[in-house]
Amino acid sequence: MTSALPWKVGLELELLAPAGSSRESLANEIARSCDGQVKRIFYSQAEFAPLDGTTGFENLTLGFAVENEAGEILVKCVDDLTLVDDLDASQEPLAGWYRILSDDQRFLSLIEMHCDAKADQLNVLEPLARLFGVDRQIIDDGPLTRVSDQRGTSVAMAVSLPGERHRPCELITAPMTSDREEQIRHYLTLAENLSFSVPVEAAIHIHFDAERLKSAAVMKTLIKVFGHYRSDIKRLVGTNPNCRRLGNWPRAIYRLASNADFPALDWDEAVKKLREAKPVKFCDFNIVNLLSENVEKNTFEVRVIPGSMDADFILKTVRLFEALLKTCATQQIDVDQRFPGLMDFIAEIGLTDEDMEYWTSLWEAKPKHGKFGFLKALKS
Repeated sequence: MTSALPWKVGLELELLAPAGSSRESLANEIARSCDGQVKRIFYSQAEFAPLDGTTGFENLTLGFAVENEAGEILVKCVDDLTLVDDLDASQEPLAGWYRILSDDQRFLSLIEMHCDAKADQLNVLEPLARLFGVDRQIIDDGPLTRVSDQRGTSVAMAVSLPGERHRPCELITAPMTSDREEQIRHYLTLAENLSFSVPVEAAIHIHFDAERLKSAAVMKTLIKVFGHYRSDIKRLVGTNPNCRRLGNWPRAIYRLASNADFPALDWDEAVKKLREAKPVKFCDFNIVNLLSENVEKNTFEVRVIPGSMDADFILKTVRLFEALLKTCATQQIDVDQRFPGLMDFIAEIGLTDEDMEYWTSLWEAKPKHGKFGFLKALKS
């Protein structure tokens, strides 16, 4: 194991631009601070929106990638469709802003490959129309541009952005190691200077590189530790009750971790079994990425952190979960024995005295988890 090395992490910080501004302004400010450049990009997101028998729409929204002088992406400033409560939907769409909708993610992948995010709404789908051998359709003099196939079936639409959807800003960092404190403080200072704030539904997502976790024995430990302490961890960090898309793992995940044969499986077989248990992305601790073949997002994702612009809190939280994951990765706990209370457990995972004092002060007199915590997680 390489547990002594700094864990590679990436952060997703959900922020809100002030009225009259947009996520592009933060991207521009970050670029100016590092002599970089801003590139307008498409960013893919799913939205549940039943319409005429469809189960929902896939979206390409407009985002902004900040590249350094070497052309490496430092951050992305993108939309987050879960952030709605702070927005005034009655406002007119901002000129030049739009999103692309389809009922098939594969069409959006084609659009990302062949269409230019810098193009205007009327012309952005022209390359897609050429691929299908059709002309794009402009409806109502421009508010909606559509491409249908030769049978008339809709493929994708470019539509004006709903009121104030330019204001949400999910700041996605590139993977960071030893320089993460400097970078996080820098980005948050720039956001504060531009009067960005924390949205009502905001969360912080931490992506930990998953290479150290790719072992059936490690996954058993991880599932049991995070399953047992799930509720207490959320109380400790103060999970935002307004945050959307959280929840427990499926029961089948817990049953698999309790199977005596599971820890001895090789990784490929363990992945197969874990996939069969049908994990989902939108839950408290996302293991879908580390089970996928997407090498660009090979991560374990913590999704329970409340939105914040407090760099000290964010950094302490990163260190807390880093220590928890190191404990799981190095098998420093016998998960077949009774678990101690959360704070007793945290006291043994190698936090600094300062961090331990901080989390203890937050925990205060909160009740300990019951001794049947893992069983409760299994049943919930």
